[in-house]
Amino acid sequence: MAKTCDNKSVGVIVRKDGKFLLIKRRNFPVSYACVAGHLDGDTYDDAAQKEASEEIGITIKEMNGVWSGTLPNPCKRDGGHGHTWKVFEVTKWDGTPHAGSDAKEAFWASPEELAALTARTLSFEKTLGIPLHDLGNFTNRVSENADWKNNPGFEPVWTHIFREIGII
Repeated sequence: MAKTCDNKSVGVIVRKDGKFLLIKRRNFPVSYACVAGHLDGDTYDDAAQKEASEEIGITIKEMNGVWSGTLPNPCKRDGGHGHTWKVFEVTKWDGTPHAGSDAKEAFWASPEELAALTARTLSFEKTLGIPLHDLGNFTNRVSENADWKNNPGFEPVWTHIFREIGII
């Protein structure tokens, strides 16, 4: 039996020299993304610290909240039909970023690479006939698509969040 979803997620954006630290997710939904995870009883701040350590091997020294909201993004956990998010941007950290437990790889993406990953995600709106803002349906369908599995884009929920923040 899968773990029960607490329907609360934290996101962590890390930038350096104009580039974004992205991971290729090991688990559903396989895609490129920023660090994220469930709270599982932690505060948003503590969960951000834990996820950054687990997924990219850094210790956050300073961060600022940049976005919060509730989105209908699914997850693999029981009851994972949507999440209340708080997203932080890290301004200082210790450690050398690397792929951790939930990541196949970690890398610094240029704005052009991020744009290409985002364009790939958005191209699936036409391919699937589902608008991105229908996050639950879009994420589930794109995750089942063989073309996506072979060459994923930017995670749909992160595409939505980056639009909200004004990054893309």
